[in-house]
Amino acid sequence: MRPRGRDVRGLVLVALLGSLQGSTLVVSRFSLGQFTPLWYTALRFLLAGIVLVPVAITSGQMARRFSWRSLLIGAFVGVVGTALPFGAYVSSLQYQSSGVTALLLTISPMITLILSVLLVPDESLTSRAVLGTIIGLGGAVLLVAFRETGLDIETGDYRGYVLVGAGIVGMAIGSIVIKTCLSKEGVRTVAAVRSVIAAATLIVVASATGELDLDLIETSGWLALLYATGAGTLGTVLLQVKVVGTYGPSKAAESEYVTPLAASILGLVFLGEVITMPMIVGMILIFSGLHILSKSTQKSSFTDEPATESEIKAPEVLADQL
Repeated sequence: MRPRGRDVRGLVLVALLGSLQGSTLVVSRFSLGQFTPLWYTALRFLLAGIVLVPVAITSGQMARRFSWRSLLIGAFVGVVGTALPFGAYVSSLQYQSSGVTALLLTISPMITLILSVLLVPDESLTSRAVLGTIIGLGGAVLLVAFRETGLDIETGDYRGYVLVGAGIVGMAIGSIVIKTCLSKEGVRTVAAVRSVIAAATLIVVASATGELDLDLIETSGWLALLYATGAGTLGTVLLQVKVVGTYGPSKAAESEYVTPLAASILGLVFLGEVITMPMIVGMILIFSGLHILSKSTQKSSFTDEPATESEIKAPEVLADQL
């Protein structure tokens, strides 16, 4: 039986992980007044790559496990599973609140599951997984049907929903590629390549669509960028590894319930966003679907054993670390 103090520490870490992810969305939306979405995201991943590349080199994993295959995997996931999703997520914040974007992102496991069944041999859906997916996606459809934005405007712009949807699909494809192709590759190598390629892709696209106007960027904008990189990218990686290693993967997945709550509340307090009844109902449906889905693949989040070192470096952790 797990000691009560251990359970409390686990809940605190999960709450902190979800809060970091949610607050990063709020900070990102705040930054859009000073950065264009693509330049903001490009600089964020450039800074993350500056940290990850030396880590990969000094750890020795890059030297021991480097191969063209890992390079190609990192490049593909960097473009499709990182640059596209995060560029789209931040761009969607032009049209909707941090809370709505975070809530829609919560259906990512459901989209990943559907694409896995379609793309990966021998993958199948249980009846419980189907039920959870239908309920969860129903919550997302509700938000779109009501054109909910979480902002004090009359009607939503469908571009926000389309951008989030495209990002979710890109992230899901990246996760599937990592899961099916990375089992014997250097994890830190792929992570470093992924971040650098994502930054390079975003810089090229951002340069083609608009200039980086440094005169518009105030100290608050640079601080927001540093927070998104340090806490939102690197900090969540370390914390997720800690939670997975100590409490098990499904405990770390519980942060998905916290992220929309944190984004909605912080957005309400600091950015004047709103929380509406369709958002609340949609959140209940999505959370219910996510809970059913998680129970279809995990016995219980409270019976997970701590992960081994190899499990901590598993593809599922790498898929979320950026």
